[in-house]
Amino acid sequence: MSIFTSEVNDGVAIITMNDPSQPQNVLNEGVQAGFEQVFADIAANKEIKALIFTSDKKDCFVAGADISMLQKITSVEQAREMSRLLHNMTQRIVDLPITTVAAINGACLGGGLELALAFDYRIASTHVSTKIGVPEVQLGLLPGGGGTQRIPRLIDLPTALDMMLTGKQLNAVRAKKAGLIDQVVAPQVLMEVARKYAAKGKPGRRKTLKQKVLGLAPVRTMIFAQARKQTLKATKGHYPSPLRILDTVQQGLATSLQEGLEIEAQNFAELVMSPESSQLINIFFAVTELKKDSGIDSEEPARNIDKVGVLGAGLMGAGISYVTVDKANIPVRLKDIHVDGLAHGIAYVGNILDKR
Repeated sequence: MSIFTSEVNDGVAIITMNDPSQPQNVLNEGVQAGFEQVFADIAANKEIKALIFTSDKKDCFVAGADISMLQKITSVEQAREMSRLLHNMTQRIVDLPITTVAAINGACLGGGLELALAFDYRIASTHVSTKIGVPEVQLGLLPGGGGTQRIPRLIDLPTALDMMLTGKQLNAVRAKKAGLIDQVVAPQVLMEVARKYAAKGKPGRRKTLKQKVLGLAPVRTMIFAQARKQTLKATKGHYPSPLRILDTVQQGLATSLQEGLEIEAQNFAELVMSPESSQLINIFFAVTELKKDSGIDSEEPARNIDKVGVLGAGLMGAGISYVTVDKANIPVRLKDIHVDGLAHGIAYVGNILDKR
């Protein structure tokens, strides 16, 4: 089954991504060939006036690049080529002379957001699964698909740096406020609104006054200096990727987009080969595996529990009692050798419940 399917109605092409081999849509070597083919077909069809790109996954637009690919890279040159391939994918979208729209429902992270940034318009749904961000810093990396160059050119610099340095994920409303998203709609009308934007024609991007002021060279220098100071305070210099993100953005904004992308590719490649990134990726996979662990190292079948006793009413015992009552809906008997300790434990649980 193909990862990409396309249909054309009334001059509007709709490309839908759904990788049947993966629980989420991710960018990997298998996606590359299908992507190139479907976009080549769109470019060759002169009857197409607009394009909408979306996903058929329930809670995922594109969740980013396939992290397992990074573990197979053995050289800086290989990693640099991977970044350039992502740049080529986004450039193919940018080069289309027709109006392009990304209809986003679900996770739009890392390479997924970088891909979406290449479209003329981005429409995102209010569904709780819609998360937008560039979390690469958490793996000891930087956005390698154009994010370090396109995001600061689209939104104001402090917000762009905050996203890249923290890896925070925004919901659709916050992403629109930041300037990453053009429209936020209910999931039920996502494609309907996307079609309306497809009929708008290509937008004329105009920067706000705030973006213009923050883009002035002296102001930009001050922003980078402050960001560098805060980054060193937080990381104590032990993590190279945040500082490399700052260097990549600062150097890129001082030159053309194309030269900035080359700077990004080189710095991304060097980080991929760093020991810090290697260990953070190992931790990522270890945590992912732990989430699948039931916590029971036994062949014994699970038993139904209808009551729980907790010995010790300190902070931990009281916390366990609260979670058991609130999440598992199981009654708890809390015991302690001191009456005062018992009273504090019960009061702790009561205070949490009162606040709720």
